[in-house]
Amino acid sequence: MCMFTSLLLMRFEIEQLRLQGCEYFASGMNWVDLMGFFTYSTYFGLRISNPEMVMPDYKQNTIEDILTLLSFPLIQYTSLKLLFFFKMFEEFGKFQHMVGAALGGIKIFLPFMLFWIFICSCQLYSLGSSYAQDDYPDLHEYIGIFITTWRNSLDNVAPPDYSKWSANLKEE
Repeated sequence: MCMFTSLLLMRFEIEQLRLQGCEYFASGMNWVDLMGFFTYSTYFGLRISNPEMVMPDYKQNTIEDILTLLSFPLIQYTSLKLLFFFKMFEEFGKFQHMVGAALGGIKIFLPFMLFWIFICSCQLYSLGSSYAQDDYPDLHEYIGIFITTWRNSLDNVAPPDYSKWSANLKEE
C-alpha cells in the first residue's frame, strides 16, 4: 500500500512537471514533494532489499535505528499528502476544513494544558509522591509522573502513591 501511494504521488508530480515545465521548480513545496518521494523510495528500498530489516530487532543496529526514526516523518508526509489529494472530493474537503479549524483551536489550549500538567507533575515529584511505575519501568520517575498526569487529564485516572508520607506519619 505504501509503495502504491508513493508511486501515485510521483505520477502526480511528473504530471505537474510536464504541465509547468521549469516553473515547477520555482515552488519550494514542489521541492519538498520531490525530496519526500525520493527519501521515501530510498527508505522503502532499504527496508525491502534486506528481508531481515523489514522490522527492526532493537539490538542497537545503527542503520535499523535510523530507518526506524525515518519512518515517522515519512508516514506523516505520506498521510498529509494523501489528505491533500482527498480535498478534491467536496465532502472530504469540508471535513478536512472542520478538522483544521479544531486543530487551530487546540494550538492555543494544548500549551496551556501541558504547562499545568508540568506544574502538577513538579508538585507531585517535589512532595515525594509518585504513581506506580509499572507502565514505565525504564523511565526516570519524573517522566513517569508526567505521563501519568497526562493520562489522568484524559480520564485514565490512577491514584498517586503517598507511601513516603504514610510511613512518616506512622513513625510519628
